[in-house]
Amino acid sequence: MILESKLKRIVGEFKEAEMAYTQKKENPKELLYKAEALAPKEYWHDRLDQSDLPGELGGVELALVEAKVNVKTIAKLWKKKVRYYSSGG
Repeated sequence: MILESKLKRIVGEFKEAEMAYTQKKENPKELLYKAEALAPKEYWHDRLDQSDLPGELGGVELALVEAKVNVKTIAKLWKKKVRYYSSGG
């Protein structure tokens, strides 16, 4: 009887582990399908091959710095324009 109850417990633990594994295996697939719906693989694979994208992390960091500078410049110019027109200019 003790052996039988231990066996049942082990079988139950195995089934739980198997269900958890199946769920973990399905989650990435589900995320991949959702990502594919938002951005089809054909589009972003082609986009990654274009020369205007950086090929390494340092290039990405530099592109981010440049983008921040551009955003700040645009924001400053916009504020000046708003002030100019707000003042009756």
